[in-house]
Amino acid sequence: MVRALYEDPSLATGPNAKTPWLAKLKADGVFLIDLAAEPVNYQEARERTAALRRNVEQTIALASSLAPEGIVLVKRNVFEVLNQPMRFTGLPVIHEDFIPFPGSGQQRRFRERFAKAINSIDGFSTK
Repeated sequence: MVRALYEDPSLATGPNAKTPWLAKLKADGVFLIDLAAEPVNYQEARERTAALRRNVEQTIALASSLAPEGIVLVKRNVFEVLNQPMRFTGLPVIHEDFIPFPGSGQQRRFRERFAKAINSIDGFSTK
């Protein structure tokens, strides 16, 4: 996310390395919300989808409370679960197709699609 938003970020590793970047994202009005309250990566597909669906209402309530100018849904399964419910409640999802998770060789596609979506918000641009 940081590499997609900021030019040449110096990213450190180790304990609390993400803390300054999370603070910067928050200060810039960017909030990361995880649809799954618990890790679901290693669950069977059906169980994973059910776990994600259980959190839709809570996620929509949290997103609504932040009054976002735009919402980007990352990962195909997150997009499939949240896109229509968010749009139905009037939340501004700013892209029409899923944006891949930036792992497993998808970093370039993630950055391109994320930048296109986020740049559609007035007054906000990447890098």
